[in-house]
Amino acid sequence: MIQKLTINFNLLFSKSNQHSEILKRKTFGNTVIWLRLGIFFMVSFVNAQTTFYSRQSGDWNANTTWSTISNTGAAVAVGVHPIAGDIVNISINHIVTLNGDAACASIFFPDNVSNTSNSELIFAGFKLDVSGDIRLPRANGSRLNILNVGSGILNVGGSLNFITSGGGTIRHKLLISTGTVNILGSVTCSNSAGVPIIEFTGNGFLNVSGNFFATGLPNITGGSGIGTINLNGTNQSLSGIGYNNLVLSGTGTKTFLGIATISSNLSIATGAIANLSTFTHTANSLTLGSVNTAAGSWGGTTSPATNINSTYFITATGIVNVATGCTTSPAITTQPSAPTAICSGSGTQILSVVATGTGLTYQWRRNATNLNNGGVVSGANSSTLTLTNPATADAGSYDVVISGTCMPAVISNSVNVIVNALPSTPTIGTITSQSCTLSTGSVALSNLPSGNWTITTIPTTTSTLGSGTTATISGLSPNTYKFIVTNDVTGCTSLASIDVIVSGLVTNTYNSGWSNGIPTSNQNLVFASDYASSNDLNGCSCIINAGKTVTINSGHTLTITNGITVSTDYNLIFENNASLVQTNNVINTGSIIYKRNSAPMKNFDYSYWSSPVAGQTLFDDLSPNTLADKYMSYSGTGWQISYGGTAVMQPGIGYIIRTPKGGTWPAPHPEVVAFPYSQPVQFKGVPNNGNITSSQSLLNGKFYLIGNPYPSALNADEFLFNNTNNHTVLNGTIYLWTHNTAVTNLKYTSDDYAS
Repeated sequence: MIQKLTINFNLLFSKSNQHSEILKRKTFGNTVIWLRLGIFFMVSFVNAQTTFYSRQSGDWNANTTWSTISNTGAAVAVGVHPIAGDIVNISINHIVTLNGDAACASIFFPDNVSNTSNSELIFAGFKLDVSGDIRLPRANGSRLNILNVGSGILNVGGSLNFITSGGGTIRHKLLISTGTVNILGSVTCSNSAGVPIIEFTGNGFLNVSGNFFATGLPNITGGSGIGTINLNGTNQSLSGIGYNNLVLSGTGTKTFLGIATISSNLSIATGAIANLSTFTHTANSLTLGSVNTAAGSWGGTTSPATNINSTYFITATGIVNVATGCTTSPAITTQPSAPTAICSGSGTQILSVVATGTGLTYQWRRNATNLNNGGVVSGANSSTLTLTNPATADAGSYDVVISGTCMPAVISNSVNVIVNALPSTPTIGTITSQSCTLSTGSVALSNLPSGNWTITTIPTTTSTLGSGTTATISGLSPNTYKFIVTNDVTGCTSLASIDVIVSGLVTNTYNSGWSNGIPTSNQNLVFASDYASSNDLNGCSCIINAGKTVTINSGHTLTITNGITVSTDYNLIFENNASLVQTNNVINTGSIIYKRNSAPMKNFDYSYWSSPVAGQTLFDDLSPNTLADKYMSYSGTGWQISYGGTAVMQPGIGYIIRTPKGGTWPAPHPEVVAFPYSQPVQFKGVPNNGNITSSQSLLNGKFYLIGNPYPSALNADEFLFNNTNNHTVLNGTIYLWTHNTAVTNLKYTSDDYAS
């Protein structure tokens, strides 16, 4: 599958651009600048199903292994390889190896070509899910087409088809070691004389839900008793050939199409029934359900067999001659494996063994001493031993003695059961509570495990990774905490520490006076009565209670680290040249009034504005008496008129408004305009804060009018250089247009920039 990538570009205003210095505010506050954008591009791809051809031997996940053109085509892009839904072709003389679990829709090996080397798919212990069919033709020449599952897992949603034009030398092979193959469809051969090979080199499994070679004469090879073929579907037919171990499970009738020779065990599960047809078969042993049967001939009720069983054999004349009534001495087919280490007093340890034989009994041992059920032990005399919540004393070397009707008994391999001790409970040290410069608190811990560990903070359930016997947990909001530590080597977790209280900030309330002295940046400010500033004011956060009015007078700055909340809209007022500076990117609540006086204007002059608040229109409280077609912005191709000034000013975008005509304007917008005219305006809304991305997409080679979106000045150096998003666009330069040159022919000089 191919993915889609789209790259776009917008101008970014960073909170770090804000600055409260009065000189910079006067120089750059609400300044409008022009910019020219660099290259803009878009890359787009579309989805498609893909057919892959191996172009050389290599790993499945390597792009150099595959082409989507042919077996000699160019390699696909880096990171591209077959996935679920794709079609895979293994080309002649190529060996492809899984280097991780994989999936595809179908697989095709080369057909009717002369290989000079094997064409092979090697699983290397991984899993492959194929939703459709696998086509495994007979190769010509002196080489093979090989599906080498080995110790891996193959899941086939369709069928496995051995394609051949006739008999002769075997040229296609399914190879299984200790792995498992699950086929939901059938295993087929296209020609009745075909001789595909299924080779077991270990105790692997081939599970088939459909028919097993309705035509063809497959050759099943491997050591004596190695490998099991399990027909687990409903109403299946199977070829009359030689088998090692044959299991008939699932449901319905399993019909033999010829004489079958089972060198080891024939097992017919409960729910399945064998149709032996008219043939005489042989098996070394026979298991019906879970019971090993006696030696002799077996069959259905109308067969000449000595032993008649209508539950597992359908009425037919065929029989199966069973060589041995006792299946041999106990033999272990799957040794116990060491369970994952656990922690003292928690979890379970499970040890299992799989064995064959008649009348098996089990005795589990720890350190060569027999175990009895009770306490943490259950299953001491079964094939599965369970240790529930074991302690460190229960660790040791475990094995199992298996006896049966046929002697001698066998002893399994020993495995080590590991039960790790819990780490010590963390010891609490220095507790640092919250301040505004340190927005969260911290707690020092000791008595930690040596080596790597993970500390979990409760109730937040956050995790801290580290090493060493001491650590400081930071980022803690005011609360009551506990701490636990997990040893990363053993995975064991300590008991919880004692409660730890991390305190919050102090609240300083103004009610005709401050409750906690002169406000500081480490205090949350609450205004419970009207207030007018006499100097700059600092706080961590700011709340203005309902019905109370706070005025920040001209030349003063309200600096708040976090957010402001104005309970009654417009009750926080910033006079001309007053500013609001916020340090952190937080959301404000409630509307403010932000006043500004324009520079003195002549008739027909325009003022350039950018809104520091949300929701401000060009008309309301800015210049309601301006002519309706004299509200404008500039975007890319030219001036855009907002007729009547109804447009809502967007953050980061510049606008121009012409001065009203001279004279006295009546209600509802009374105004006396006399030139030169310094126009008072008000911005009303929730103050902008945080990183702001311009709402207009900027195109290469176009001009745009942008402006300061904050209720304070921008630091020009930080806006141009420290903001990496803007640096490559603005090239480190802004131009400030002035009125240094007098008007000539009713026009200003267009390049009248400050030096």
